[in-house]
Amino acid sequence: MGADAQSAGPAAGALDPFAFARPQQAASILADFILTFFHGVLDLGDDPDSYGLRHKILTVLQLAAVGGSRCAGDAIQAIDSPGGDNEEQLEIILEFATTNPLFALAVGAHPRTRRLSESFALIEGGDYAIPSPPPSLLPDQYEDLHWFGIAIAQLIAELVKAALMSPTPTREWSPR
Repeated sequence: MGADAQSAGPAAGALDPFAFARPQQAASILADFILTFFHGVLDLGDDPDSYGLRHKILTVLQLAAVGGSRCAGDAIQAIDSPGGDNEEQLEIILEFATTNPLFALAVGAHPRTRRLSESFALIEGGDYAIPSPPPSLLPDQYEDLHWFGIAIAQLIAELVKAALMSPTPTREWSPR
């Protein structure tokens, strides 16, 4: 992931779950983020066939965390499995990790710990408008951009929760 992740923006990795939570918890947070972010893009509706992809993403990220991944970029690379049933969807995830600034917020290229206040400052310093759906829309009417915003909001909530539960002082949430 290295330098490519930086092409997605200066705040790439600012919300990397591995910077705030224990590895297996971070993998679970990252899997939820990916599945929400790509809700419409990967066509992960209620089709029973999509459960295989959902399970694969969570399982591979958990195995990557147990195997030593300490940043989302490393864990996402573990998803890549050429020739599998979900190759096209997995390629989309890998591509977004390096090209989409909103998705890249959750994808760090290097292991690190940071305070949430530092991450929020990185995001505020950039031009990141977090989209949200109008209240008048029902979820089945959301566009991809709405799901992107929902995924970012859920990610922030999970990271705050993880940081508050963590005994490590460098992972504490602190208001400005």
